[in-house]
Amino acid sequence: MTSHNNSCLQTAEIILRAVETSDLELLYQWENNSEWWHIGCTTTPFSRELLREYIAQAHLDIFTVKQLRLMIESVNYAKTVGMIDLYDFDPLHGRAGLAIGIEKQFCGKHFAHQAIDCMTQYCKEILFLHQIFAEVPETNAVSSALFRSCGFTHTGTKTAWLKRANGYENVLFFQKIL
Repeated sequence: MTSHNNSCLQTAEIILRAVETSDLELLYQWENNSEWWHIGCTTTPFSRELLREYIAQAHLDIFTVKQLRLMIESVNYAKTVGMIDLYDFDPLHGRAGLAIGIEKQFCGKHFAHQAIDCMTQYCKEILFLHQIFAEVPETNAVSSALFRSCGFTHTGTKTAWLKRANGYENVLFFQKIL
């Protein structure tokens, strides 16, 4: 990873940055995209007011709220291309879950790989975590390949974990020891 300004949250091509008030409409669009709901187990839309409240609280420390969302900004496109989340943060056991979303038109441009590498470094060097994990629906071969390419190992399967219109889907559990 090539970084500048000695920050683990950026490379020459991307910057992971805090959620800002100006992200409201983008978050509204993403959080209300029903195609993404099955990934985050959401079943209802988010209001702008709820998202405003979320943004107002986004400055709170991960040790307090047990989660962290950062926006993925492309340096070359000067545009926010996705978001990356730490969730289920457990400082006692030194672990957190990792989730990522990239807008369709920016998929395949290595933004996700770079963002995961940055977040991995942040988890290791700033949060002093022992491991991070990811949960990927079994049919999401692209995400499975992404996490494998970032050094995650498939360590288990949650059988019939997600309810779908045509039945249940398994979830693959990936871990990376830092």
